[in-house]
Amino acid sequence: MTELRPDVDIIQEDHAGSVILYRQRNGAEAELYTAPMPCTAETLKHAMQRVQDMNGRSRVNIRYVEASQMPEVARAGFTLHAREEESIMDADKVRALDGSEFKRVRREISKVSSQPGTLCRDYQPEDEAACLDVLARWRERLKQAGLPIEGNRLTKDCLRHAPDWPREVIRGRVCEVDGEIRGFTFAGPISPDCGNLFVGISDTDIRGLAYLIRHDQVMEWPGLRFFNHGGDAGRSGLNALKDAFRPIDKAPVYRAVFS
Repeated sequence: MTELRPDVDIIQEDHAGSVILYRQRNGAEAELYTAPMPCTAETLKHAMQRVQDMNGRSRVNIRYVEASQMPEVARAGFTLHAREEESIMDADKVRALDGSEFKRVRREISKVSSQPGTLCRDYQPEDEAACLDVLARWRERLKQAGLPIEGNRLTKDCLRHAPDWPREVIRGRVCEVDGEIRGFTFAGPISPDCGNLFVGISDTDIRGLAYLIRHDQVMEWPGLRFFNHGGDAGRSGLNALKDAFRPIDKAPVYRAVFS
């Protein structure tokens, strides 16, 4: 996903067990930032009506549609257009990390796990300030390297609102190293058997932390067979990290238009 500008608002709504995100820029026409998570006929119909009411017209755009959401979105009458590709992991294999194919992931995780006080735990509201500090340092590092920066506003909204969301819909995790929060993730199911890593931010000074926080989230969802690891945002380092988890597929991401 691309960085959200300061003049863009993300409006979050909970409906029928799903999280719905609306995007609106400077009070202009609203759109769905993503399809509802999880996406059902009921929640999609509700979200479409909400956008139509906000805009006063029938047209509805969905900025990001995952491959698993496509059937429901298409049934609702949307036209889909390819946007990018995302990595799909075999969740059971990632949880086990067996064999030579996951040697790099095991090695990277062991680097951070051997440091004193390394602990992954559930995100709490009082963790927001520390996570915002991690986010700020992460953004500055990418900025200095001239690399693209992903959804700042979306991440901040997630940190603010996630404690109010049901744990079966989205779950936040933080990783402490020597008693200090140095990384965090948010993930949840987007279909009955597929999860999605919505946010993954870590201190780049700590080797292996980016691997640990991703593996930790997959471990949190033992009932899911697959996990959407997202795209690489045009960053070669992020692409290499995601390839180390041995994706079994590259799923296209779509935008959708209904009118």
